[in-house]
Amino acid sequence: MSSNTSQERRHARAREEILESATRAFARKGFHGTSIDEVAQEAGLSPSSLYRYFGGKEDLYRAVVDRLATIILGPFRDPLLPTLPFHQRLEWLIRRQLSIVEEQRELFIAFASDRASMDWQLAGNQDPVGDAYGRWVAAFRELLEEGVADGSLRALDSWNVAYLVSGALSATVFRWLRGALPDSLQEYVPVLLDMLLAGIGLEPKP
Repeated sequence: MSSNTSQERRHARAREEILESATRAFARKGFHGTSIDEVAQEAGLSPSSLYRYFGGKEDLYRAVVDRLATIILGPFRDPLLPTLPFHQRLEWLIRRQLSIVEEQRELFIAFASDRASMDWQLAGNQDPVGDAYGRWVAAFRELLEEGVADGSLRALDSWNVAYLVSGALSATVFRWLRGALPDSLQEYVPVLLDMLLAGIGLEPKP
């Protein structure tokens, strides 16, 4: 192994450890309430050492969001999916998404509270949470198009329906984070699936 490769691996490992520490720090106090010094303390580093890996708090926050987005999008690339019928594929994905939210509950609470006040902070810059959400919707759109292609779904506007699917999940998560849904998120999968697959209206009369 070359010295450059070894150094790159150490750098990547250190960066990942910092991201884990930043995730815990942001989950406790959100973007605005967390200082770079607090993240460094959580990681067991000096602030100057942390700046060797990230340009500042905004850069670090973006990296935390991107890391979480990668985790959330991971199940969409699971090799199990192509082996499942479409309806089982959709249920499995929804359950995995909600499990990730339950595992990262405090961080999602921080995202929800930060979201309304982030526009001015990141003015003129890319919105990390909005970008991650867009990637999530695009993944659902691809799934829906697969369902149309194999005959599991009728022809539909995949973008609009992808936003409806993600919106239904987001609304459920938001209510759960606020304590309006006291049970496990997994308890709400059947009603979500029923709404998404069967719709909420009667068949039109001839």
